[in-house]
Amino acid sequence: MITLKASSSSCLLINISDEWGTREKTTLIDAKILAREGYKVWVYALKDSYLAREVVAAGLELMPHTGPWVHSGFSLLTPKALRQILKSEAFKSVHLYQLNMLWPISHSLRNKRGTSLFVSLFEDFSQSYRGVWYRPYVHRVDRYLLWGFLNQEVLASDLGVHQRRLTPMGLPPGLDTTETSESIARTLEEQKQNHFMIGFEVAPHIERIEEIDPFLQACSQLQKKEEAKLILYRRYPWRESIIWADLEKRLFDLGIFERTFALDAQAINIIPSFCDLWLSTPDCESTTVEFLLKGVPFLAPRTPFFSELIHQTGAGDSYRSQDLRELRQKIESARAGQVNVLPLPPEFYEGHGPGAYEKALVECYRTSIDYRYRIAKKIHLTLDS
Repeated sequence: MITLKASSSSCLLINISDEWGTREKTTLIDAKILAREGYKVWVYALKDSYLAREVVAAGLELMPHTGPWVHSGFSLLTPKALRQILKSEAFKSVHLYQLNMLWPISHSLRNKRGTSLFVSLFEDFSQSYRGVWYRPYVHRVDRYLLWGFLNQEVLASDLGVHQRRLTPMGLPPGLDTTETSESIARTLEEQKQNHFMIGFEVAPHIERIEEIDPFLQACSQLQKKEEAKLILYRRYPWRESIIWADLEKRLFDLGIFERTFALDAQAINIIPSFCDLWLSTPDCESTTVEFLLKGVPFLAPRTPFFSELIHQTGAGDSYRSQDLRELRQKIESARAGQVNVLPLPPEFYEGHGPGAYEKALVECYRTSIDYRYRIAKKIHLTLDS
């Protein structure tokens, strides 16, 4: 059996996004894992985006895309710069993190038999996707990597591929974090006392206070009774946020400004030590998972992923999305100790934890690159003969 050495394999991870959420974090996490395994990793990301900043800060190779690039998802149009990169055959694998990239990249790689193609999936398809996939482009993908707990059978049916092409990844490890600020730790310790600490993350790309206002309103009920305090987490400094002024005003209007802490990346390691309940907000599922693995109970929208996560772990609870009344009731229940508490069983970490995620990712790359290498060599020998 011919086996490529990892050091001889160059990987291209493509994520053209101006947001910072679960997809972007996963792109960075995968890049770090592969780099540790000896792969030469390049990340193709939107210039000056949050992901581009994180890639450079991590010391990884960045290929900047000057965009934007907007299309329906069923177009074969590929940006010229990216098309030239793919034509060069310099990469042994290409990894996509956005579903609307599937057609153009598959089309560009249709004759590149020696290049593996991976697609990470983060959610189930809506009914509108069924029947529109073009089979040759879907079947060009070597592996579909399922983030978290997605329904493998349903996705295989929607895509029209065999289940063996879908690989459940489990829960990824957290991002490497900056050194914890001792002053923040002392402040939280002094302020917690007998208060119930609720926290949630605000994605840095959010520009409208209305997107997080339901969570502020739901938490304010306990805060006004002086029974709870709120932690707002943002990876980047709050003063850089477009919504900072509106957020301060809203906290004053709700009467909870003095009982709210706005923290950034310096506090990510210590928040789990003080947080009694974590609310999962849009695009921030990965932080919820990270805190879950550190023992923090959570409330999350009732999506297929979180429903299966709660079923698998027995921890946390869910509520109907956009239902402010139920969210308030669930927070009250958590305050009364009615949300299941961890720790998770050891067998869960073995099968679905960060270690299992890293193992599955590396194994997918190794087997697929080896397989594509053998195909390319066989074609080359046939042509020579």
